[in-house]
Amino acid sequence: MGATTLLASQTAAAQSLDVIVTKDNLPYTFSCTPVLAGTEKATLQLKDNAGGYSDFYQDGILQELGATNMAVSIFGPAIFRIDKDITATATAVIGQSHGNI
Repeated sequence: MGATTLLASQTAAAQSLDVIVTKDNLPYTFSCTPVLAGTEKATLQLKDNAGGYSDFYQDGILQELGATNMAVSIFGPAIFRIDKDITATATAVIGQSHGNI
């Protein structure tokens, strides 16, 4: 399955629209291009039943993109978004399904 731009290339802080991950498109991978630098982060957030968002932890580890963590893969269905910090270089966030859609 092809990659989808979730956030267009920009330096501003931004949040993506909802990304619906189903059992049919698992695993689903989030990445940035170009790779984030220094302490820049793009955090994966989970949507709850009331429509709010919270940072997503998997096995007790915050799931975020950064200079040393260049991709995050999700292995369970849910609704997510990306919350990207301000970046020095224009950066896009990409999502890609590896499932059987």
